[in-house]
Amino acid sequence: MMGTLNMAPAILTFGLVMSVIKQPEFSQLVQEMRHRSGLTQAELAAKIGVSYYSVNRWENQKTMPVSLALKRVEEILREMGDRGADLLEQYFPVEGQ
Repeated sequence: MMGTLNMAPAILTFGLVMSVIKQPEFSQLVQEMRHRSGLTQAELAAKIGVSYYSVNRWENQKTMPVSLALKRVEEILREMGDRGADLLEQYFPVEGQ
């Protein structure tokens, strides 16, 4: 399972996309994502491939995710379609847009 790192901000590059997400922003993202998808922390953790403890610590601003977990969050937002589109735009903007 992917764990967490005690680091902020997370700076990740995925192809042409570069995300800079600070811990408070990531906490808000995870909470809003769970609210919109109707998932518990444990259910979201299972979808991402991390422990419940990791998601709980992200939401409580204790840790930041490793890059693989953050990439999985982005993928889940894409899978959410219209429900996740504004969150994708806000937290994972495509460079040049």
